[in-house]
Amino acid sequence: MSSPPEGRGSLAVVLAATILTLAVGYLIKSPCLDGRTWDGGEYRRMCYSDVAALYGSADRDRGLTADRIPFLEARNEYPALSAMAMWAAAVPSSSFVSFFNWTAVLLTASALAVAWALHRLIGSGALLFALSPTLALFGFVNWDLLAVAPATVATVVFLRGRDLGAGSLLGLGAAAKLYPALLVPTFAVSRIRDGRGPDAWKVAAGALGAWAAVTLPFALAAPG
Repeated sequence: MSSPPEGRGSLAVVLAATILTLAVGYLIKSPCLDGRTWDGGEYRRMCYSDVAALYGSADRDRGLTADRIPFLEARNEYPALSAMAMWAAAVPSSSFVSFFNWTAVLLTASALAVAWALHRLIGSGALLFALSPTLALFGFVNWDLLAVAPATVATVVFLRGRDLGAGSLLGLGAAAKLYPALLVPTFAVSRIRDGRGPDAWKVAAGALGAWAAVTLPFALAAPG
Protein backbone atom coordinates (compact mmCIF):
# COMPACT_ATOMS: atom_id res chain seq x y z
CA MET A 1 0.00 0.00 0.00
CA SER A 2 1.70 3.19 -1.17
CA SER A 3 1.56 6.56 0.49
CA PRO A 4 -1.15 8.97 -0.66
CA PRO A 5 -0.04 11.48 -3.30
CA GLU A 6 -0.16 14.36 -0.81
CA GLY A 7 3.06 13.07 0.77
CA ARG A 8 4.80 13.87 4.01
CA GLY A 9 3.84 17.53 4.05
CA SER A 10 0.19 16.61 4.17
CA LEU A 11 0.84 14.14 6.99
CA ALA A 12 2.53 16.85 9.03
CA VAL A 13 -0.52 19.06 8.57
CA VAL A 14 -2.84 16.26 9.66
CA LEU A 15 -0.79 15.49 12.76
CA ALA A 16 -0.49 19.16 13.67
CA ALA A 17 -4.24 19.61 13.23
CA THR A 18 -4.87 16.64 15.52
CA ILE A 19 -2.70 18.15 18.24
CA LEU A 20 -4.41 21.53 17.83
CA THR A 21 -7.88 19.99 18.12
CA LEU A 22 -6.91 18.06 21.22
CA ALA A 23 -5.40 21.20 22.73
CA VAL A 24 -8.79 22.85 22.30
CA GLY A 25 -10.35 19.77 23.87
CA TYR A 26 -8.02 20.09 26.84
CA LEU A 27 -9.03 23.71 27.34
CA ILE A 28 -12.68 22.68 27.23
CA LYS A 29 -12.12 20.08 29.97
CA SER A 30 -9.81 22.16 32.14
CA PRO A 31 -12.54 23.92 34.20
CA CYS A 32 -13.58 20.53 35.61
CA LEU A 33 -10.15 19.31 36.68
CA ASP A 34 -9.91 20.92 40.12
CA GLY A 35 -11.53 18.08 42.04
CA ARG A 36 -14.47 20.09 43.34
CA THR A 37 -17.86 18.50 43.92
CA TRP A 38 -19.74 18.72 40.67
CA ASP A 39 -23.26 20.15 40.64
CA GLY A 40 -24.36 19.32 37.10
CA GLY A 41 -22.83 22.42 35.57
CA GLU A 42 -20.01 20.34 34.17
CA TYR A 43 -22.44 18.97 31.59
CA ARG A 44 -23.67 22.41 30.55
CA ARG A 45 -20.07 23.59 30.22
CA MET A 46 -19.17 20.39 28.33
CA CYS A 47 -16.17 19.87 30.60
CA TYR A 48 -17.21 16.57 32.19
CA SER A 49 -14.71 13.72 31.81
CA ASP A 50 -14.80 10.17 33.13
CA VAL A 51 -11.04 10.45 33.54
CA ALA A 52 -11.30 12.96 36.37
CA ALA A 53 -14.47 11.44 37.78
CA LEU A 54 -13.02 7.93 38.10
CA TYR A 55 -9.84 9.24 39.69
CA GLY A 56 -11.98 11.04 42.22
CA SER A 57 -13.74 7.84 43.20
CA ALA A 58 -10.58 5.76 43.11
CA ASP A 59 -9.71 5.68 46.82
CA ARG A 60 -12.25 2.96 47.66
CA ASP A 61 -12.99 1.46 44.26
CA ARG A 62 -10.36 1.31 41.54
CA GLY A 63 -7.27 1.95 43.64
CA LEU A 64 -5.84 4.52 41.25
CA THR A 65 -4.82 7.02 43.88
CA ALA A 66 -3.11 4.21 45.77
CA ASP A 67 -1.38 2.92 42.61
CA ARG A 68 -2.77 -0.57 43.15
CA ILE A 69 -2.61 -2.87 40.15
CA PRO A 70 -6.06 -3.36 38.57
CA PHE A 71 -7.74 -6.71 39.15
CA LEU A 72 -4.87 -7.97 41.31
CA GLU A 73 -5.08 -5.35 44.06
CA ALA A 74 -8.19 -3.34 43.16
CA ARG A 75 -11.33 -3.85 41.16
CA ASN A 76 -11.79 -2.27 37.74
CA GLU A 77 -14.76 -2.66 35.41
CA TYR A 78 -12.80 -1.74 32.27
CA PRO A 79 -11.18 -4.27 29.93
CA ALA A 80 -7.61 -5.16 30.78
CA LEU A 81 -5.72 -2.85 28.42
CA SER A 82 -7.78 0.21 29.39
CA ALA A 83 -7.40 -0.66 33.07
CA MET A 84 -3.63 -0.92 32.70
CA ALA A 85 -3.53 2.41 30.89
CA MET A 86 -5.41 3.93 33.81
CA TRP A 87 -2.92 2.38 36.21
CA ALA A 88 0.06 3.62 34.16
CA ALA A 89 -1.30 7.17 34.31
CA ALA A 90 -2.03 6.87 38.03
CA VAL A 91 1.45 5.74 39.10
CA PRO A 92 3.17 9.13 38.51
CA SER A 93 0.06 11.12 39.48
CA SER A 94 -0.84 12.80 42.76
CA SER A 95 -3.94 14.79 41.84
CA PHE A 96 -6.91 15.07 39.48
CA VAL A 97 -4.93 17.32 37.18
CA SER A 98 -1.79 15.20 36.95
CA PHE A 99 -3.83 12.02 36.36
CA PHE A 100 -5.78 13.78 33.62
CA ASN A 101 -2.57 15.12 32.09
CA TRP A 102 -0.87 11.72 31.96
CA THR A 103 -4.03 10.18 30.53
CA ALA A 104 -4.20 12.97 27.96
CA VAL A 105 -0.68 12.08 26.84
CA LEU A 106 -1.71 8.46 26.24
CA LEU A 107 -4.88 9.49 24.42
CA THR A 108 -3.05 12.07 22.31
CA ALA A 109 -0.57 9.42 21.20
CA SER A 110 -3.52 7.20 20.28
CA ALA A 111 -5.18 9.99 18.32
CA LEU A 112 -1.97 10.64 16.40
CA ALA A 113 -1.83 6.95 15.49
CA VAL A 114 -5.41 7.21 14.19
CA ALA A 115 -4.53 10.32 12.19
CA TRP A 116 -1.49 8.61 10.68
CA ALA A 117 -3.50 5.54 9.72
CA LEU A 118 -6.29 7.60 8.18
CA HIS A 119 -3.73 9.56 6.21
CA ARG A 120 -2.40 6.29 4.84
CA LEU A 121 -5.93 5.38 3.81
CA ILE A 122 -7.39 8.63 2.48
CA GLY A 123 -4.61 11.22 2.41
CA SER A 124 -5.60 14.73 3.42
CA GLY A 125 -9.15 13.48 3.98
CA ALA A 126 -7.81 12.54 7.42
CA LEU A 127 -8.33 16.20 8.30
CA LEU A 128 -12.01 15.32 8.73
CA PHE A 129 -10.89 13.43 11.81
CA ALA A 130 -8.08 15.75 12.86
CA LEU A 131 -10.28 18.86 12.88
CA SER A 132 -13.47 17.20 14.08
CA PRO A 133 -15.38 19.02 16.83
CA THR A 134 -16.26 15.56 18.13
CA LEU A 135 -12.58 14.88 18.76
CA ALA A 136 -12.26 18.11 20.72
CA LEU A 137 -15.38 17.47 22.80
CA PHE A 138 -15.01 13.76 23.46
CA GLY A 139 -11.35 12.84 22.92
CA PHE A 140 -10.63 13.18 26.64
CA VAL A 141 -13.99 12.04 28.01
CA ASN A 142 -13.04 8.37 28.26
CA TRP A 143 -10.38 5.93 27.06
CA ASP A 144 -12.01 5.12 23.71
CA LEU A 145 -9.06 6.31 21.62
CA LEU A 146 -7.04 3.43 23.07
CA ALA A 147 -9.30 1.10 21.08
CA VAL A 148 -9.82 3.32 18.04
CA ALA A 149 -6.06 3.50 17.38
CA PRO A 150 -5.32 -0.23 16.99
CA ALA A 151 -8.58 -0.76 15.08
CA THR A 152 -7.68 1.96 12.57
CA VAL A 153 -4.08 0.83 12.18
CA ALA A 154 -5.39 -2.74 11.78
CA THR A 155 -7.35 -1.58 8.75
CA VAL A 156 -4.18 -0.27 7.13
CA VAL A 157 -2.35 -3.50 7.93
CA PHE A 158 -5.25 -5.59 6.61
CA LEU A 159 -5.27 -3.73 3.31
CA ARG A 160 -1.55 -4.46 3.01
CA GLY A 161 -2.36 -8.17 3.21
CA ARG A 162 -0.88 -8.77 6.66
CA ASP A 163 -3.76 -10.71 8.10
CA LEU A 164 -2.16 -12.04 11.27
CA GLY A 165 -0.93 -8.57 12.17
CA ALA A 166 -4.32 -7.03 11.47
CA GLY A 167 -6.03 -9.59 13.65
CA SER A 168 -3.51 -9.05 16.44
CA LEU A 169 -4.16 -5.32 16.42
CA LEU A 170 -7.90 -5.93 16.58
CA GLY A 171 -7.32 -8.22 19.54
CA LEU A 172 -5.38 -5.49 21.32
CA GLY A 173 -8.17 -3.06 20.56
CA ALA A 174 -10.73 -5.48 21.98
CA ALA A 175 -8.62 -5.70 25.14
CA ALA A 176 -9.20 -1.96 25.54
CA LYS A 177 -12.84 -1.73 24.41
CA LEU A 178 -14.99 -4.47 22.92
CA TYR A 179 -16.00 -2.92 19.61
CA PRO A 180 -12.79 -3.55 17.59
CA ALA A 181 -13.72 -7.23 17.87
CA LEU A 182 -16.66 -6.47 15.57
CA LEU A 183 -14.18 -5.95 12.74
CA VAL A 184 -12.78 -9.48 13.07
CA PRO A 185 -15.69 -11.23 11.31
CA THR A 186 -15.85 -8.40 8.78
CA PHE A 187 -12.20 -8.82 7.81
CA ALA A 188 -12.47 -12.62 7.86
CA VAL A 189 -15.53 -12.65 5.59
CA SER A 190 -13.73 -10.32 3.21
CA ARG A 191 -10.89 -12.83 2.89
CA ILE A 192 -13.34 -15.70 2.39
CA ARG A 193 -15.11 -13.79 -0.38
CA ASP A 194 -11.72 -13.32 -2.04
CA GLY A 195 -11.18 -17.09 -1.92
CA ARG A 196 -8.55 -16.79 0.83
CA GLY A 197 -10.03 -18.96 3.57
CA PRO A 198 -6.71 -19.67 5.37
CA ASP A 199 -6.07 -15.93 5.66
CA ALA A 200 -9.46 -15.49 7.30
CA TRP A 201 -8.31 -17.89 10.00
CA LYS A 202 -5.14 -15.83 10.43
CA VAL A 203 -7.24 -12.76 11.22
CA ALA A 204 -9.29 -14.68 13.77
CA ALA A 205 -6.26 -16.38 15.33
CA GLY A 206 -4.34 -13.13 15.63
CA ALA A 207 -7.27 -11.40 17.30
CA LEU A 208 -7.90 -14.20 19.76
CA GLY A 209 -4.21 -14.59 20.56
CA ALA A 210 -3.58 -10.90 21.23
CA TRP A 211 -6.72 -10.51 23.30
CA ALA A 212 -5.88 -13.59 25.34
CA ALA A 213 -2.28 -12.50 25.89
CA VAL A 214 -3.48 -9.28 27.53
CA THR A 215 -6.60 -10.54 29.30
CA LEU A 216 -6.01 -14.12 30.43
CA PRO A 217 -3.12 -13.42 32.81
CA PHE A 218 -5.43 -11.23 34.90
CA ALA A 219 -8.32 -13.68 34.59
CA LEU A 220 -6.13 -16.52 35.83
CA ALA A 221 -4.41 -14.55 38.57
CA ALA A 222 -7.58 -12.90 39.88
CA PRO A 223 -10.63 -14.87 38.70
CA GLY A 224 -12.88 -13.02 41.15
